[in-house]
This record gives sequence, C-alpha cells and structure tokens, in this order.
Amino acid sequence: MSFRGIFCFCDEEDSGHACLLAKPYTGYLLYSFHVKPDTYEVGVIYVHSPELRKLGIKELHLVKAIKIKK
Repeated sequence: MSFRGIFCFCDEEDSGHACLLAKPYTGYLLYSFHVKPDTYEVGVIYVHSPELRKLGIKELHLVKAIKIKK
C-alpha cells in the first residue's frame, strides 16, 4: 500500500496526521494520539476508505509494548 501525501490536521476536538491512499484504494487514514485514558494505547488510526472498510478494517489501535516480568 502506498500513500499520496501526509499532512497535519487540527480542529477544536482533535489533532494528528492524515494521509491519502494511492490507487487502487480511495480515501484516507487519520492518525490521532488522543486515546482513552488508563489504557496501553498510544495512538489510533481511523480508516476512511470504502475498500478497506469492506474488509472489516475500521480502526487500528496502537499499543505500548510492555515486558512481562518473570
């Protein structure tokens, strides 16, 4: 998958980065670091592409890697 461009966005509720998808996909991905508090999430990517949403991909949640103590 390739991207046509990456740009910043900022509004009253959120800020982050977005990228337009290249052919054969249409739409864009939106990255935000505003996540639910008290979780291991560090960011979320919202999928705004009809082709990817048909595959069931709506959001990608990025989580902090943790080491389990033995």
